Amino acid sequence: MAQDHQFDASIERFVATLRGEFAAAVQRREAEVVQKQAAERETAVRQAAEAARQEAQEQLARVRQTAHEQIEAAKRAAQAESAARARAEAQVEDVRRIGRTQVEEVQQSLADRISALTRELDESRREVAARRNELDSARGASAVSLGDLVRGVHAVDEAESLTAVFQRLIDAARHHSKGASILLVRGEGLKDWTGGAADSRLRINERGMAVASNSALERRRVESETAIAFPVSVGGEVIAVLYAEVDDALSPQRRMSKDALDTLTRHAGRVLETITVQQAAGLRPLRREPIADRSGQSAGERLP
Repeated sequence: MAQDHQFDASIERFVATLRGEFAAAVQRREAEVVQKQAAERETAVRQAAEAARQEAQEQLARVRQTAHEQIEAAKRAAQAESAARARAEAQVEDVRRIGRTQVEEVQQSLADRISALTRELDESRREVAARRNELDSARGASAVSLGDLVRGVHAVDEAESLTAVFQRLIDAARHHSKGASILLVRGEGLKDWTGGAADSRLRINERGMAVASNSALERRRVESETAIAFPVSVGGEVIAVLYAEVDDALSPQRRMSKDALDTLTRHAGRVLETITVQQAAGLRPLRREPIADRSGQSAGERLP
């Protein structure tokens, strides 16, 4: 019994020893597993941390690049804005300078224009005053001219011959001009009528002859700066031209002279036509007057 008990004790001790060793082995295995798992976890953590770190660095690099690009874009935008502001300021300054120049030019132009208008106004006032004086003189001369016109018309009416009509027309015309003369129509040209006194005839220059010729050809009054020519018509045909030298075109007397000479010329033409018709009908006797033209032919009752 003692041996069995001892054997059982040995077996228990052996079993206990085995258990202890197995438990130690298990613990060591567990420790190894735990250590291995811890190492694997540490490696995984390190790898994850490294990956995260790299990703973070990449993200940071991208952020930095983006930020850098944005900063550079902002710098370029700021530079462009600054340049645009500088250009705008330069343009504004140019506009201001041009505006000041234009204002100064306009002011100078207005000043010059006002000065010119002032001078023109002064000259106009002086001219108006001079014209007023001329008109005042013309009013007095108008009554005299009207009286001379009436006497001239009456004198032409009282003429008994064609020669007398011409002579009285010239005499009446001289009261309304600086000098007058009659030119007879001869073919294609004109010829001085020499019925009046030789020393009283008006000498007509080439320009005056051109004015008289145009009047005869165009059958109307023709004027130049200092002369007027009137056609003398009988039965619709121009037989002579009254040439008279008058004042300049701006003179108030010229208008009165022109109207008076026109009236005298038209009236003389009607009187000549009446005398011619009466002589042709035998109602007026022919009057022979010893007045000859330059050809030596009688100019008594012969129409040009």
